[in-house]
Amino acid sequence: MSKPKKNRRFNRFNDAFVKYILSNKLLLINLLNAIFAEFRPPCVKGDITDVTYGDRELIAFHSNEKVGRLDIFATTSEGQIIDIEVQCRVDNALLARDLFYFSRIYATQKIEGKEYDQAKPVIIINLLKENHFHDRDDYIRSYSMRDDKTYELMKDNKIFFICIEARKCVKLGDKDKNHLIRWMHFFSNISQKNDAELAEKDEVIKLLLEAEKMFKRNNENMKEYTALEEMQDELEWEKQKSKKEIKAREQEFKKEMKAREQEHKKEMRERKERELNSKIESVKKMQADGFTLDAIKKYINITDRQLAKAGLC
Repeated sequence: MSKPKKNRRFNRFNDAFVKYILSNKLLLINLLNAIFAEFRPPCVKGDITDVTYGDRELIAFHSNEKVGRLDIFATTSEGQIIDIEVQCRVDNALLARDLFYFSRIYATQKIEGKEYDQAKPVIIINLLKENHFHDRDDYIRSYSMRDDKTYELMKDNKIFFICIEARKCVKLGDKDKNHLIRWMHFFSNISQKNDAELAEKDEVIKLLLEAEKMFKRNNENMKEYTALEEMQDELEWEKQKSKKEIKAREQEFKKEMKAREQEHKKEMRERKERELNSKIESVKKMQADGFTLDAIKKYINITDRQLAKAGLC
């Protein structure tokens, strides 16, 4: 397995580190309120004041079924169910995975003896290190169930997906740095100078920087962090290897197609030469039999230029 690159900047999007940070209830509540200050699902009426952490293991309904493990799973004091997922790499199945997680979380609520509308809403939040959406510059976007024609939110909607792209936050200037963007700047770990500037403006960033020091002093934390970084390096290496193999196959295919095209052109040239030689032989025989060239050209499709080149006129 490949090793993490030496002297690489500490990856704050590493799953082990993010889970360590957000296992602190006060920091988790602070992040949630920062997110909901920028986009507030209708089911969230005010600031989050308390959360209860839940079991991160998803329940499988069948023995051969795909299961998953959530990154951060919590329920607010108002009953909203929140799943926070951290993504270091581009995931083309991001929203499909969200939908799968939602279905499991929503379906395993204990509502026996209650009406279906008593089920609590599920909010899945994706913290994305890399950009996933390139059609807009918005760093935060949300998905829910709406009327296809009027875009009106479905009554008593229970499903919300929120995506936050850190790279788009990094590009924003000072005047645009709200509390959520400062959180994303922290996770992006741009530079020590940037950390110092953020800490001057935001007390929470100071707490996060202290939490990072505590995380790094713990050997078990760093072992888990390193193992995850090595795994990411291996995945990236496999991805690059796959890209190179695909490119090599494409080049080989193009080379083969070019060779086939050249061979086809050669065959066509040889075929035309054989056809012309056959026509010339026929012209010679007809001339020997006393036919004039004008009479011959009525029966054989041959040009004056071809005849002249063959020395027949």
